[in-house]
Amino acid sequence: MRVVAPSCRRRALPPFPKAARTSLRTVRGEIAVSWRAEGDTLRLSVRVPVGSTAEVNVPAPGRAGVTAHDEARRVRLDDGFVVYRVPRGDWEFVSRS
Repeated sequence: MRVVAPSCRRRALPPFPKAARTSLRTVRGEIAVSWRAEGDTLRLSVRVPVGSTAEVNVPAPGRAGVTAHDEARRVRLDDGFVVYRVPRGDWEFVSRS
């Protein structure tokens, strides 16, 4: 997890290829991320606090390899990751290789 804007308004959440869970208390509330690999599928869950947005880096060979909520905005491809920007709330991404 990496803050990419002042006041914890935006964070980058890079996942790792193993099951894990972490969270961070900020002045805006708790941000949390968890992921779990199941065969060729990676399930990534993100919680973003009120007043914040997050950039979520989903490992995938390309856009077609990721399933995300319609409101998750895909912003770019970045060296093996599909990067989404999401507002507050709970989000789930599924990546298939």
